[in-house]
Amino acid sequence: MKTRFALAIGILTIALALWFVHRGIAAHRAEMQREVAYQDQLQDFQHEVRLGTSRTGVASYLRSQKILYNEISRNFDVKIGEEPSDSIFCEKWDVYIEMRFSHLPGQIDSSPLDNLNSISVRKYGTCL
Repeated sequence: MKTRFALAIGILTIALALWFVHRGIAAHRAEMQREVAYQDQLQDFQHEVRLGTSRTGVASYLRSQKILYNEISRNFDVKIGEEPSDSIFCEKWDVYIEMRFSHLPGQIDSSPLDNLNSISVRKYGTCL
């Protein structure tokens, strides 16, 4: 009786361990696929919108392509995806292509003459 019980517990433990490993591998694979997609979109933006382009030029390009963007803290953010959270403290992570513009020293507001100086992928989480 004890042997059967121990065997059942052993089989259950192995099955749970295999399930957790499989789940981890699947989550990692999905994360890698998302990262590849983000990098593809980043490369598209870097090819289409050259560094040094004026803020007005970038905004015109985005509007002409019907790409929605937010102007946050003097930069342009284009939402390209969402990441699931792996924490109980965060709901999700929004993924953006962030376009940063140069600013003159002491410049408070953005200017149509600001130039694009970087394009990158950024993730912002909604966390406690």
